[in-house]
Amino acid sequence: MAMRALSWMTVVVGDPLYRPYASWQQPAEKRSVHPPNPWEIYHDFALQNAGKSSADYFGLAGQVASPAGNGPMIEDLGLIKKKAGDYDSAISSLQQARTIYKSRGDLLRASLEQAETLIQAGKKEEARTLVSNLSRTTPEGSARKLLQNWLTISFRPRSGRQRLDSLGRPHSHVILSEVKQRKSKDPVN
Repeated sequence: MAMRALSWMTVVVGDPLYRPYASWQQPAEKRSVHPPNPWEIYHDFALQNAGKSSADYFGLAGQVASPAGNGPMIEDLGLIKKKAGDYDSAISSLQQARTIYKSRGDLLRASLEQAETLIQAGKKEEARTLVSNLSRTTPEGSARKLLQNWLTISFRPRSGRQRLDSLGRPHSHVILSEVKQRKSKDPVN
């Protein structure tokens, strides 16, 4: 007999929809036979090596990620190195992750992260070249607009920490000129 309506109360506790990520808590040997994805490999590695010192952890992570072609793991290591201030090593890791990625979204994300790292390392022209080249090879659409906006925002001239208007004038100048215009139009003052 068919059920006329489904209810959350009919979900059995052993149903995979009840706990969709329960298999990640099991050891790799007990999981299903499908090949592990890069995130599962990274997750397993992190669980197995959580107690190690950071130097040992990063050394092992690099040894595991590179031969396996694990782009997300290499990218994450690059971002951790960037946060620690090791820009040259971070740039190298992000470049390596970019060579592994096949998806346009992954390439775009890793490229922008690499460009940000290049800017922090004082290599602005390399960052501009990287994003400009990526923009030229990106098909028309929102990704290309994102890259062009990133170039515009990242490389516009700044005067201190002031905001600039569309003509490049400091934001305070715009506010003062608007106040003067209002006062000249207001006959009460």
